[in-house]
Amino acid sequence: MTSTQYFSPEGEAERRALFQKVSMGGLSFDTNRFGTFTGVLPLTVPDGIRILVYSDTQCHHPGVLNGVFDFADWWRPHMAVHVGDFMENWWLSLHAPNAFAPSPSSPQDETESAAANMRMIMKRGDPFATFAIHGNHDVSRVTNFVSKNAPLLARLLGKDRETVMNLPSRMGFEPDERITFINGVGQKGGVEGGLLVNGLTKWQHGKRVRPRPGDSAWSHFLHNFMSNLIGHVHRLAHVAIQTHSGVTIELVESGCLIDWRRPEYSYQPEHNWHHGFVVVTSHNGIVYMQPIPIIEGLDETGQLHKFFVYLDQEGKPKVFKCFDN
Repeated sequence: MTSTQYFSPEGEAERRALFQKVSMGGLSFDTNRFGTFTGVLPLTVPDGIRILVYSDTQCHHPGVLNGVFDFADWWRPHMAVHVGDFMENWWLSLHAPNAFAPSPSSPQDETESAAANMRMIMKRGDPFATFAIHGNHDVSRVTNFVSKNAPLLARLLGKDRETVMNLPSRMGFEPDERITFINGVGQKGGVEGGLLVNGLTKWQHGKRVRPRPGDSAWSHFLHNFMSNLIGHVHRLAHVAIQTHSGVTIELVESGCLIDWRRPEYSYQPEHNWHHGFVVVTSHNGIVYMQPIPIIEGLDETGQLHKFFVYLDQEGKPKVFKCFDN
């Protein structure tokens, strides 16, 4: 692409200079980088930053994910964030096997597929940093299995489960790569680990599930009383609340990028899941989160496929089609 084909006309030097204003726990990215982090990591971002948020790729939908990657190449985010469930770990699922999925998936194949997806997230759009927040599928299924069947093994090395079940290591990532894996204390995926952006918004995988879109994010708000962004529920929602003091609280459910046609999801034949992702910008120190729905419809030739729309800086709609490989 030429510079005129990108969302922003900024040059690469200008784009990098803006990213260099980002701090992580008060530390500059130029001199500090974490391979893994346990807890909630404070992230301070400047005005003009662009962050692309993925959620629940698991057994990913190839067309949908390809469409988001095409968007990333055009939008050029400064950072990418995955809010959890980048693996499925179907082989450890508590859902009973059924006629559509009678046997567990291969742990090796699934790990390699998840690693390949994560490396594409790190590559497409050329973000300067990537954060991957562990979800319940990523770690809880594994820790629950090991704790139940081999509790001594779970704490054999360093009395820490992370030593035995280091997910980044299993996926082939090295500590010096441009990605930080974030987990909770005791590897409770979805419960504790996350990002605190500009001290105003908490991003985590999430655990509380309510039946209607938006209610799950509201439930998390009642727990932490701040703006939040969650994954986990596979639904796309955006709720804005203005407090008596005039402060706007944003509550976002970030959708999913799974392929629910796969047999792994036949346990939920009727669902209200939504394909989508979230784009984040910052203005006047305030973080704005915009969910992008991916919908299904007919194009000009009558072909049925999934697509989404985003406005360029001139306010003109740009359509991204999601074709399977």
